[in-house]
Amino acid sequence: MALEKDALTMAKLRGGIRIVEGERFAWPRALSERLSLNSGVCFEGENVYPRTDWRTPGSDELALLTGGNADACDQLVLIRLSERLVERWWELAASHPESSVLAAGAFDVYAGEVMEFLSFKQVEFPSVCRFEARITAPGLPSIHQTVGGLTALQPAGRLVGGINLSDEESALVILNLTETQLSDLVPTLPASASLSEKARVFLTHCSDYPQTRISLAPGEGFWLPSTSVIVDGDNRGREQIDVQLVIRAA
Repeated sequence: MALEKDALTMAKLRGGIRIVEGERFAWPRALSERLSLNSGVCFEGENVYPRTDWRTPGSDELALLTGGNADACDQLVLIRLSERLVERWWELAASHPESSVLAAGAFDVYAGEVMEFLSFKQVEFPSVCRFEARITAPGLPSIHQTVGGLTALQPAGRLVGGINLSDEESALVILNLTETQLSDLVPTLPASASLSEKARVFLTHCSDYPQTRISLAPGEGFWLPSTSVIVDGDNRGREQIDVQLVIRAA
């Protein structure tokens, strides 16, 4: 499979999707403290996992991840729930057995409260969306572990955002290249190729391209750009289950 002329030697980070903090949220720590880079990906059968040698980005790399003049459609925005809403989630979890949360309608009420709060913070929701509570075991290199890892096809409905409802830090991993960039880097793929197919071909040939890890404290989350993004979770190093409030476009 032929790639762009210099793609085979591009272990160096490129500017692409920009990571920014939501302007209307209070942030207790600097954005730079949440970001890490590694030396690329490893393959285990058909699965693609980020390597574990995470490091602090250099100043030039940090500028590529957070600066520049990226269009709003290429920005991944960090968001943060109020402490009250984080506490409300744990009250909900403690007072409702897992099997009856949805039946009791408590989850729907909570999702409505989150949507109201984020809308007040001027986060733009799709016209129709759905909320899910996703629980993943600790120690896994991917939330898509059995279906491809980082390059797995996403479940039905475009992923819009997610919020860490765990009581410990969670990690989001992204390939920071836009779909347009990946299309340019793998020009021999047909136009109908999916983003996952483009990413898999690119990473097969350029496995040393750095992946970006975003640390999310309890109550912190992300809002994806309108362009498609290669994104996954990494639960290695966790001691407890990972609980995420996931928002998808219906």
